[in-house]
Amino acid sequence: MKKTFLLSCIAGIVCSCTAQNNLTVEIRDADSDTVLVRVIDKTLRKQERLDTLVSKERKFTYTWSGDKARLAMIGTANADPQFLFLVPGEHCVLSLRNGIRPGSSAFYTEVAHLDNVDDGKYQSLIREFKGKMQAGANRDSLSRVYYPQLEEAEKVCAKAWMDYIKAHPSDPASVVAAYSLRGTEESLALLGSEVRNGVFSDIVVVMQQNVDREKARQLAAQSVADGSEAPDFTLKDNNGKDLSLSSLRGKYVILDFWGSWCGWCIKGFPQMKAYYAKYASRLEILGVDCNDSEQRWLDAIKKHELPWKHVYCPKDSDLPTRYAIQGFPTKIIIDPQGKIVKTVVGEDPAFYTFLDELMK
Repeated sequence: MKKTFLLSCIAGIVCSCTAQNNLTVEIRDADSDTVLVRVIDKTLRKQERLDTLVSKERKFTYTWSGDKARLAMIGTANADPQFLFLVPGEHCVLSLRNGIRPGSSAFYTEVAHLDNVDDGKYQSLIREFKGKMQAGANRDSLSRVYYPQLEEAEKVCAKAWMDYIKAHPSDPASVVAAYSLRGTEESLALLGSEVRNGVFSDIVVVMQQNVDREKARQLAAQSVADGSEAPDFTLKDNNGKDLSLSSLRGKYVILDFWGSWCGWCIKGFPQMKAYYAKYASRLEILGVDCNDSEQRWLDAIKKHELPWKHVYCPKDSDLPTRYAIQGFPTKIIIDPQGKIVKTVVGEDPAFYTFLDELMK
């Protein structure tokens, strides 16, 4: 009898803890009877799960269980989503038009305050900009008007977020403020151990990794300046064999950092093919695929009929950092002696003009 009673108590405690760890989100102001909740994984890079909520009355309650905070995108197919950190044990009332609303738990109330430190001016400018773009206004003209205003509004927000972190280093909402500041080194250094090791620990780890990676990239940028020797590396080619950069000495080499997911990379292939054929006797292209699965990489080579050499860069490789890669595509011209001649980020026609001059 006592044993049965004890087991019942334990079961009750477990159920109680589980319920306390659940997050509930009341979702309001949907413009559809279907709401999509996209939960981002702990690396902040990809979707971990997709939950679909359906309600003919457009009354939605989302329940999420987990022991660590996750970022989510919540919205309908017809409008931009709201970004929300899902935090165990909290409650949020979320308007898909106006963000976090009254009735939310203390944590989300603080986050709502951080979202409106400038009385909502920044978000209002964003909405105006997007609205006029959708109405057909010229982007360049709008940018000249709105970008200076957005920069000033962002400065106001950034100062308020830093002030909040300084005043509340152990408050979980300070992690959200640090994230809004794009996880700067200064903001992360202020966070207390309680939040670093609490429910936001996965988020803090990723932001710290990004800071460390950027510092390494900045340091690497000095060593891959024009005229520097290109760092050697060896990766697997599309036949599964080792291929070293140094093995291509004697010709000009274009290192093309790309990915099958990169639209501008794909758009540039026709011109790259033309120049590969034009200077075939003096030029080699080495495609370095990044942020892809091996199968997607191989499929892209076949689909786009890319005739040059290719290697696969695993996601845990430090090669993009060693070459200070900031965006895709990045093309790096290396001379026959292995020295870096020029680096071009993006698909820029000036790259081919420079190449013609170099090959004269």
